[in-house]
Amino acid sequence: MEKVMLTIKKHNTSLHRQWLLLDECDRPIARLRAKNMTTHARWKVFRGMSKADSDMIFSATKKNMFSKHTDVNVSLANKLRHDNCDFEIKGNWKKGKLDIYKRDSSTTKIAEIQKDWDSQENFRVTIYPDVDYAFVAALIAIVDGMESPSKMAVAALAVGQIVGVGAFNAVICCA
Repeated sequence: MEKVMLTIKKHNTSLHRQWLLLDECDRPIARLRAKNMTTHARWKVFRGMSKADSDMIFSATKKNMFSKHTDVNVSLANKLRHDNCDFEIKGNWKKGKLDIYKRDSSTTKIAEIQKDWDSQENFRVTIYPDVDYAFVAALIAIVDGMESPSKMAVAALAVGQIVGVGAFNAVICCA
C-alpha cells in the first residue's frame, strides 16, 4: 500500500483562486494563490496558511499566455531582482509532458512530469535527488491552474495526493 505524502485542497475566495498544500497529517505546508480577475497568470506561494508578503516562498508566471507550450518562470521570494528566474518549467501540459529545470549555469533538470495515459488524471513524476516534493507538487498544481483556469476542480484533483514510489519517484493520484 502506498503512503499519501501530500494533499492539495481547494480553498477559494471570491477574489482569489487558491489551494492549500497539506502534509500527511493535514497540516498546511503552503497556500497557492492567484487572482481570479486578471489577464496574466501569476501565482504566489506562501508558508502555511499565510498570505502575507513576508511569508511568500516563490512566485510563478507564465511566459506567454497565448503559447501552446507551457513555459513558466519561477522566482524565489528572496530575490532582489526579478529579471532572472530561479527555475523554469518547459513542455506541453495538454500533451502530458513537462520538465522542471533549475536555472544555473548548466540549467539542471530537477523533475519530470508525464501523464499516465491509462488515466487522464494521474501523472508519474520523477523528482531528482535533493529536490523538495512539496515544491514540485505546488508547481504542478500551479501549472494546471494556469493551463485550465476554468477547471479549478480538475487541478485540485490532478494534484490531489502524492504517494511515494521509490526514493525519487512519486505518483500523483486523484483524491
